[in-house]
Amino acid sequence: MQISWRVAFLIVAAAGAMHLSLWKVLVVLVGYLGFEQLDRRLSQRAKEKAIHDVICGWKVSAEDPEYEDKGEVPRARLTGSNQVITARVAELLTRI
Repeated sequence: MQISWRVAFLIVAAAGAMHLSLWKVLVVLVGYLGFEQLDRRLSQRAKEKAIHDVICGWKVSAEDPEYEDKGEVPRARLTGSNQVITARVAELLTRI
């Protein structure tokens, strides 16, 4: 967990300016950290779902075996080295 030190500093500085007690500052900081962590998890889950939707669920087309279908959307099937390149690009995107 990596927090934004700027935000933590601003919370503490604003609390000092408003003469808030220490426990109120701690409650705000813990709340901020909790919601920041929740936001990171949700965004990571959304990225993983988007990549999974693009990569998985394709079936070989009945009309043309060089194409794959997913619902109403067709795409060309990748073979050999094209699959390797695509897998590497997908792995890089998951790390971003």
